[in-house]
Amino acid sequence: MSDSNQVFSNWSESANAWNKHRDARRLLAGATIAPLNREAATPETPPSIAYNVLEVAAGTGDASLDLAAELGAHATVWSTDLVPAMVEGGRRAAVERGITNVRFQDCRAKDMPFESGFFDAVVCRFGIMFFGDPLAGVREALRVLKPGGRVAYCVWGLYATNPYHHVLTDVLNRYVPAPPGDPDAPGAFRFAPPGKLKAILIDAGAKDVRERVFPFRVEAPLSFDQFFEIRTEMSDSLRDKLRRMPAAERMSFKEDVRKNAAPYFTPEGCRLPAEVVLVSGSRG
Repeated sequence: MSDSNQVFSNWSESANAWNKHRDARRLLAGATIAPLNREAATPETPPSIAYNVLEVAAGTGDASLDLAAELGAHATVWSTDLVPAMVEGGRRAAVERGITNVRFQDCRAKDMPFESGFFDAVVCRFGIMFFGDPLAGVREALRVLKPGGRVAYCVWGLYATNPYHHVLTDVLNRYVPAPPGDPDAPGAFRFAPPGKLKAILIDAGAKDVRERVFPFRVEAPLSFDQFFEIRTEMSDSLRDKLRRMPAAERMSFKEDVRKNAAPYFTPEGCRLPAEVVLVSGSRG
């Protein structure tokens, strides 16, 4: 199976969990939506004329729906993803929230069915790290942008600054040792190193390329058990490794993660420091 087909298969299996945990996901990473939109220079108030925004690799459309609600009736937000089940989850959420100025489309980031120069802004949150060909994806985003429009990406920062990930995976690595992975292979921390994603935007022909680190704090009324369920159900790699553990070992693993995560949990919920990298550029 090719890398791109494997990614498609993995995310297709994750779609049910993403839809199940929609509200919790917004609590855990929703703070990244507003700064990403600012990097893409979307309007701070609802526009009075037609305005089109594209979200690439949108998953179940969390950022798309929030942006559509903020921008109002003159704006249209297009929410796209490779996985049809993710896109369908976004459609259902739009109906539930009564948001009508959002459109959904399943397509690959490197080959989108839109006219050149159609969008005023393009955003991509936690998606480009998993692209089979990130350079082609950025070039396609620039193609569909209007001249002067901006594309903005949000990716996870360094592993050590994100206990949302490492309180669990540090323990998992003790239970299921694995050789070092390819730093350029699809993965959550693929573009954590400073300058790495910025260089791809420059190579793709983006102008006025900017990069900044955005630290924030995840504060959510989630118990450790809820956090553990979310993390292990939404991640394809975690699901696969846990399936291969004997039941008794899985219980021991969870208790070791509980001990590792204890500094970040109180009876009121979780308080996790976090850090993302925001990289943006414009079409000349």
